[in-house]
Amino acid sequence: MPKINLFFSILLIGSIPFTSNAQHTCSFIPTESSRGSFDLDARWQKSNITVSFVNGTPFLHNKVKKYASEWSKYANIQFEFVNYQEADIRVGFFQGKGSWSLLGNAAANFSKNIQTGEIEPGRGGISMNFGWFNHTTQEEEFARTILHEFGHALCLEHEHKNPIAGIKWNLEALHQYYLKNDGWSPNEVYHNVLKPNSEDQTNGEYDPWSIMHYPISPNLTLDGYGVDWNRALSPGDIKLIGQLYPKQPNQPFISTKSYSHLTTLTAGEGLWKLVYSKSSDPSGETWMTSPEFPAPSVFQKWGEQYQITHLSYLNDQWQIGLQQLSNQPPQLCLTNTDFPKADLLNYGEQGYSVACLTFGQKKWVLVLSKGYKNQFVHTSTEFPETQVEKKWDESYRITSLQFVEDQWCLIMQKNTEYLGQTYLLSTEFPSSEIEERQSEGYAITQIGYGAGNWLVVLSTGTPIAEQSILTTSKFKLDDIKQRLKR
Repeated sequence: MPKINLFFSILLIGSIPFTSNAQHTCSFIPTESSRGSFDLDARWQKSNITVSFVNGTPFLHNKVKKYASEWSKYANIQFEFVNYQEADIRVGFFQGKGSWSLLGNAAANFSKNIQTGEIEPGRGGISMNFGWFNHTTQEEEFARTILHEFGHALCLEHEHKNPIAGIKWNLEALHQYYLKNDGWSPNEVYHNVLKPNSEDQTNGEYDPWSIMHYPISPNLTLDGYGVDWNRALSPGDIKLIGQLYPKQPNQPFISTKSYSHLTTLTAGEGLWKLVYSKSSDPSGETWMTSPEFPAPSVFQKWGEQYQITHLSYLNDQWQIGLQQLSNQPPQLCLTNTDFPKADLLNYGEQGYSVACLTFGQKKWVLVLSKGYKNQFVHTSTEFPETQVEKKWDESYRITSLQFVEDQWCLIMQKNTEYLGQTYLLSTEFPSSEIEERQSEGYAITQIGYGAGNWLVVLSTGTPIAEQSILTTSKFKLDDIKQRLKR
């Protein structure tokens, strides 16, 4: 069953209830080895991060400045506190709204609307909040909370969700506690407390002393395991943040997040959405980008037994993905200023079908492959819901889609590996709906944006074991190469 990670999220600080009289049962001994959970894709690509305050008093501002700077002692990160509102990190002190932070560099592109609770594009709102600070707050609470939230702002995850922690939860007690105190359903408890991070989000160690770890009451575990309040950076925190943001340019950098495929990508609302996948398919993959269609490079790759599997033209640039597969039928590119219906019929008689298509620089570009049969190609200004569902009943599945020239272009193929298929069409990117489908065994196979709508196609029967959705304002070929396995 594929697992999907969203690369930006609200991260709440809180506790898994700990009774002060309970015996502390940690048997680990902290060492100088780096430990912890992080999200490499949320790591800032610069060392100077600006921070502003949207409300609060100078007393509270000074507390944040004092404890946030602790991270800078051990990493190549400087927090520059500025007066302009649209800083990289925008801090609020809205009472009763919880203490939380957006994860890492998501703050550069998103804000939380404090009135509606919705995540919105841009820097018009806050990216961090301290909802219970006042002039009577104890110093240790300032330290604990500020260090924790700025850890999230530097891309660190909750340590109790480390997949190698091995915590033996008493699910009945945990569900009863959160139902009584927060009104959470078992599904909400799973997502907020129990759902583990990916193994790619840890450096291979579990750190119960991390500032990013919630306290755990022994009453909520089957073996009496408990974790007390952590109020300072642990040795593991210090080593990990130094590796994520090394002060020495030649210091080795942690890079555990890798994927076998960039399954699909698109751009919309000024942002890129890239879906990376892990799969049992060992096929090699390479990507190229160019302001002009890179015909010579494509021809060279065809000679090396690569085939084009993705083709798009977005933000004045071509994006082409290729996979190296043995015993592949030949491909060719078909270009025309008008959609080449007649040429498709002619090549169809020779055994060619459309593998992928797009429109760029005032011309249609279609990649044709031999060996595919029973294909349906459709273009329309509105997403063709009725036609898609009819074709599903005939065992067709969507294998490629683009929104170009103000119309949706879909390719549907019969007898694919996909056992089932569904789609989500929404004006907002449907993050929660994606997770719900993922829990039912679906994986993202296509994604598009057009006419103010996000379109996400999900399928079952794929070899995909895990996926991550990267949201970024810039498309960088080097980032793709770093994440793909070689």
